[in-house]
Formats: sequence, structure tokens, C-alpha cells
Amino acid sequence: MSEITRPFKKWGLDFVGPIYPAASNGHRYLLVATDYATKWVEAASLPNCTIRSTADFLYNYILARIAFKTHLRYSPYYLTFGKQPRLPLESNSTALVDPSANLEDRIHAFLRLKIARKNAENNIINHQQQQQRWNQDKRLELQYQIGDLVLWYKGLVSAHSEGKF
Repeated sequence: MSEITRPFKKWGLDFVGPIYPAASNGHRYLLVATDYATKWVEAASLPNCTIRSTADFLYNYILARIAFKTHLRYSPYYLTFGKQPRLPLESNSTALVDPSANLEDRIHAFLRLKIARKNAENNIINHQQQQQRWNQDKRLELQYQIGDLVLWYKGLVSAHSEGKF
């Protein structure tokens, strides 16, 4: 059996079923996914045990929840420290910095980190521009004329109110 080095790297998938009677939505199978490192379990009922329903389960219940979907496209930890995060149980060495690492490798790692930070900055700018375009496309330009009726919302609490709270 291969060594498990980090959470969410290796999963176990088990189908249970067919189950009688069927669930209220007609599903007769259970798919249970277990992460070997953390023992985290996800389960869902499925109508059948096909590749399509399994792929939908993996996407909706696993990837959509644990994959970081950010406009940075890098983890904040990587952008700060220049390496992927590791749990204490993953560490095989006692030293934080390998003294035998040569200077050239450290310089290359630093340059990769600089490039990643610049890429993250560009990704943020691109995401902001995309959001701005989307907001401008969806925005309705309202034109008010003198005499138009408008809804004025006056909240329950004001600076001088003696209301409920």
C-alpha cells in the first residue's frame, strides 16, 4: 500500500445497494467516499451506480468542496512561504530548513515564488476587471424624473430612536 502523504490525496469509494425500499427520491444506491488521511466521509444517495452518477458525485460533493477555487489560482500559504503546506504528521525530517540545500536551488525557489506572486497579482486584476464588466452588463440604469414615486426605506433603528432595543 502506498504511503499517504497529505489529506485528500487518496480516497476510497464504496457503493452500497441496491437498497429496498428506495429512498423518497427514488434512489437505490449509496456512494460513500472516505479520505484515507483524515478519515473524512462524504456520502450521497444515487439513482444508479454508473460512471456518470459517480462523476457527478465526485464533482459536487468532493471537488466543489475541497478544491480551492480562487481567483489567485495559488494557495495563500504558498504565496506567503513559497511551499505547499504540510501537516506535522507528514514531516519526516526534524529540521525546518535543509542545511544541505545549495544556494542555486534556494535562488530558483525564490524566483518561482516571485513569479507566482506576480501571477497572483495579475489574476486578481483580471478577476476584478471581469467582475466589473459583469456588474456593468447586469446593471440597470434607472432614470428618475421629478414627480416619480420612489420607495424610501426608513430602518427601524436610527441614531435617536428609542425603539425596541
